[in-house]
Amino acid sequence: MTPEPADSIRRSGLRVTTQRLAVLQALEEMPHADTDAIHRRVQVSQPDITVQSVYVVLAALTEAGLIRRIEPAGSPALYERRIGDNHHHAICTGCGAVQDIDCAVGQTPCLEPSDAGGFAIATAEVTYWGLCAACQTAERQAADRHPARHETAHLHPAIHQITFSPRN
Repeated sequence: MTPEPADSIRRSGLRVTTQRLAVLQALEEMPHADTDAIHRRVQVSQPDITVQSVYVVLAALTEAGLIRRIEPAGSPALYERRIGDNHHHAICTGCGAVQDIDCAVGQTPCLEPSDAGGFAIATAEVTYWGLCAACQTAERQAADRHPARHETAHLHPAIHQITFSPRN
């Protein structure tokens, strides 16, 4: 866990509670977790915590800048502790695994909009879609076992979802 989560909570202007500490601990152990997964993990130490309480804690921690909320298309919101940088994510179209990807480098087709519509852009969030190594291996093995029945419907060029989210 990052140094002194209680101090981080205090510095952000929030009260330190066992629920907030438990949610931060859950996210340390499970990066890119959704609310239900966080709830199940926190219930181990706090059996009476409700899903609604976890939603409230996640909202407060996100608003305070202690965690980051990402919203992949077609998926529930995911939360992570890695904050303070402009990293991106790769999401497997097979199993849904999420991997952090450091900031895009080289030729960046859409990181700077041609017209920001009056917005002062602070952050660009890029989501890469494709198959993780495990799903690629499973797909190759399935193709080797059943070449005639093998479908590649989910093998498509990476979709680049670019979301601009100004932050204060």
